[in-house]
Amino acid sequence: QAEAAAQRADAALGRARARSEALHTAVASFEEVARVESLSLAQGAGVQADWLGAQADLLDARAALAEARAAVVRAAVERARVAGHLTLDWLASRMEEAP
Repeated sequence: QAEAAAQRADAALGRARARSEALHTAVASFEEVARVESLSLAQGAGVQADWLGAQADLLDARAALAEARAAVVRAAVERARVAGHLTLDWLASRMEEAP
């Protein structure tokens, strides 16, 4: 049963990491779309609705990326818990403080 829990935790961590990586790439793509729409608008070739849509898509992608990164942390904590490695030292060595 412990082995099955460990396998599930490993699989969940792998899925979370893959989603985070994919969303990181998506954010970069949406940043480029937003940049192009901003340039088009500044040159008078674009419309504000397209720029606003690009901005909204970018913000949605960034929010999804933040959620995916949080899922990676949760999955890593669960993996450590299942393996019996979850301690304050483990957390301190893997988590960073953010202002």
